[in-house]
Amino acid sequence: MSNSDVKAKEACKKYLLNKRIIDSCEEKTEEGCDIVGYKNGEKYYFEVKSSSKGKKKAYCGTVMLTELNKAIDYKEHYKFIVCKGKGDNWDIHEPLFTIDEFMPFCALTTPILRYAFHPDPKKQPKFRESTKKANKELIKLMYQNFNEWKIDVNKPSGDTECKEYINECFDNAIIEANNEEDIEFNGNYYYSISKLVNHVVKYYVEKNPNITFTELKQKFPDSLALSNYGVFAKMEDIAKSKYQKDEKAYRKNPKDIIFLPQDNIKICTCNYWKKSQISDFVNNAKKIGLSIK
Repeated sequence: MSNSDVKAKEACKKYLLNKRIIDSCEEKTEEGCDIVGYKNGEKYYFEVKSSSKGKKKAYCGTVMLTELNKAIDYKEHYKFIVCKGKGDNWDIHEPLFTIDEFMPFCALTTPILRYAFHPDPKKQPKFRESTKKANKELIKLMYQNFNEWKIDVNKPSGDTECKEYINECFDNAIIEANNEEDIEFNGNYYYSISKLVNHVVKYYVEKNPNITFTELKQKFPDSLALSNYGVFAKMEDIAKSKYQKDEKAYRKNPKDIIFLPQDNIKICTCNYWKKSQISDFVNNAKKIGLSIK
């Protein structure tokens, strides 16, 4: 934490106490926010968003996903304090923001990672065991999915629909993190087997719009995939089968669903693939005339 951040937090603590927004506050907090205070025996959380004082009147800065998530979970007891200044001189915007008031001013820009380095190898900082360490495959996967989330203007807008949409995005990201490959198809590089399969099947259907479900099965036989799953399945069969309880088994995001006009049905490609199966799938794609390497 910079000296400016410390000064901003101190100024905000004084503000909360002087305005009697809280009766007292904790000296230190590890609760995922900057200030924890108490009012009439109830606990409140405050996140300080500070920016340097300049000619611009706008308040600008960053807000973490974890902060927004906690604000949603503790909606009635969580406030954002927006301020700007320097040293001991800080302007605090009034009133403070609830999550619903603050959210309209936030936008998805770029995900960040934390790094920690010490010149002395013996004093090298250590990450927690539960922390996901960075690697090239993970970075490529995050970047690819992140760009899709940013440009997907057709994503759902309702609370329930958004929750389902985001959950599916993260579920697919977790699946894809275990299926890293570097394969070129149709001018794009793929680091996810499940996404590659989806795009290959979708591309083949687009080039052969009159193909039937049975004919497509002949082109992409179930033997290429894990037993009992197949390369793809009808949406109506997925809903009726035992896999309806396994929400991650097939790619059911609207943009991944494939429509077969000849049979007037929708199909979903399988998410579960082993690295040992990718060569068979690639060879099969080449066999039916697709350029993939």
